[in-house]
Amino acid sequence: MPSFTTVVAAIAGCSAIVNGAAIPSESGLHTTTLYTRDMAKSPAHALSKREPVTVAILTAAGTAAVTAIVTQAVNAAADFIGDVANFDSAREAFTVQTTEAMMANNPDPARFQAAACYNKAFTVADPANIDGQSSVEFKLGLLNTDYECMYIAAPNQFFTESDGGLINLSFTHTDRCTFDQETADLTCQQGKATIDALFKTRDNSTQTQDIRILALTRTISSPKAQALQAKYPEIILVEGDTQTPQPIFEKYPSISSVFVVTVPPNDEAQALPLIEAATMTANQVDHIVFSSVDRGGDTESWSQPTEIPHFAAKHRLELRLRQLCNENNKRWTVLRPTGFMDSYNPGFLGKMMASLWAEGMPKDRKMQLVSTHDIGVFAAKALLDPECWSGKATALAGDELSFIELQEIFKRVVGEEIPQTYKVVTYPILWMVADANKSFEWFRTAGWNADISALQAQEPSLQNFETWLRKSSHWKTG
Repeated sequence: MPSFTTVVAAIAGCSAIVNGAAIPSESGLHTTTLYTRDMAKSPAHALSKREPVTVAILTAAGTAAVTAIVTQAVNAAADFIGDVANFDSAREAFTVQTTEAMMANNPDPARFQAAACYNKAFTVADPANIDGQSSVEFKLGLLNTDYECMYIAAPNQFFTESDGGLINLSFTHTDRCTFDQETADLTCQQGKATIDALFKTRDNSTQTQDIRILALTRTISSPKAQALQAKYPEIILVEGDTQTPQPIFEKYPSISSVFVVTVPPNDEAQALPLIEAATMTANQVDHIVFSSVDRGGDTESWSQPTEIPHFAAKHRLELRLRQLCNENNKRWTVLRPTGFMDSYNPGFLGKMMASLWAEGMPKDRKMQLVSTHDIGVFAAKALLDPECWSGKATALAGDELSFIELQEIFKRVVGEEIPQTYKVVTYPILWMVADANKSFEWFRTAGWNADISALQAQEPSLQNFETWLRKSSHWKTG
């Protein structure tokens, strides 16, 4: 096999919910919460009747325009919750609604990568890199708690501190800062899975020893990039931007294969400049692998953009990639994942996705799922064997389950019911957010259609949901 270089373009670091339907999927944002209670210091609270929640900004620091947006988000969250009786669930809903509203109205998306609300002590690595910090009093009847809500700019780190009681933290963030509940590390789900699979395949084959792997990152010094370098010392970190990619190809002219991942809502802005540069005849790139989304099967997806905005954007990118490759004598491969098993990992995102499925779909309606581990496996196959994969578009799934079956498997493997969030959080998403509404309507009437049997023949270790729970998820299993 001739020597070639693979660049893995980790465009914003695909999250577990990219092909789902919740708010983070449509906006490119993700919400993670920590919600724990020390019963000795903070017993559960519930009123005997429903009352309206009230909020007050006690102090505010930072740029006036930014603090004004924080205030608007806080007030909108309180109005959204309305009258309730359960203080604890109201607090969780309040922090989630506030941080999501803050990021939905982000005054400086290039700078602010996260919004946070927290009710305990905290420190940040760079105090100059936060803005709009507001002390908020949240009240329901005689019950109250105080929060600090703020925007966080990158690079920065947010460290939580606690003395027990009820801990309530919500982050809504871009893919530049994925939050790990145990370590606070940043992660890059799909791009990292592909890198892992590339190194594993290379190390296990005598035919691929001469491959060099490049990883594109916005900032080489970021914790995510440095962790990747520590794990794979041979990897070449490339600092650059997918929206201005030509300097990358000029600095590394031997690049011959490119893996492209996008994150809604700006799929085309992220990927199109990279695809156009990679397919230029002046560049030596021979093969582009694009991670898209299935829209009803390998053949059907070419003519089915659907009414789901980020599905349609990926469809347009597929067509443009195929056109440019055909015009410039380049090779292409399209991988089309279905729903992500990783969406059901521990944390608020997992609870949200389980609740959306439970409330948005008939209990016996089946949906297809794939692990990001297996997306990485198939991406590595395509990158390392372009002769076999060139000109193919393949839907990816490892299991097909109803929510009832999902619940049964989860309880058998993990030993508990699959966690769900409050209906007060999921109902507005299902019925008021157009993208989520269209997504679940499509899931009910059409849905993903990968050929799982054919995929198992190509990859016998393809993970079903049970295998994913045991081998790849963050759940503790028996």
